Amino acid sequence: FYFIDQSQSRTKLDISHKDKIILGVGAIIYRKGFDLVIRALPKVLQQPGLEATKFYVVGGQGAEGDYRAELKQLVTKLKLNEHVVFAGKANNNELVDWYNAADVFCLSSRGEGSPNVLTEALACGTPAIACDVGSVNEIMSSEPNLGQVIKSDDVSELERALASQLLANIDK
Repeated sequence: FYFIDQSQSRTKLDISHKDKIILGVGAIIYRKGFDLVIRALPKVLQQPGLEATKFYVVGGQGAEGDYRAELKQLVTKLKLNEHVVFAGKANNNELVDWYNAADVFCLSSRGEGSPNVLTEALACGTPAIACDVGSVNEIMSSEPNLGQVIKSDDVSELERALASQLLANIDK
């Protein structure tokens, strides 16, 4: 995992260069907390300059089941169909472009050990918002300016952290 110019990665993945991109990667299961980002998105979208924010979920069914139907119902209920994209599974060699295309990586998990996806995103230079589970705090405090560690399962804190991170990079 390494840095690639954001514009190059977005072109390769056919992602708009104008949108602000939040990325979530992992099995689409309840424990990964993708629903938390979806619940936080309406308030993020209300921020001036963040109206064109999209949440891309890269992943598929996991060993703990498949939470896609519930997530898609939530997206429809919150009228976020144009702002949430279920991109499907990606091979490891494709993930480098996903991380580099994003403005922020979000690890919204309710539980983790040592999350590889977090270290992969950070290795690409993508700032992260990560819930304080498993070894997240240790990873995020290993260097300055990697992003923010927030409480797990706290939509309000997630709203603030995502908006803050996206607004900090508004001119990128």
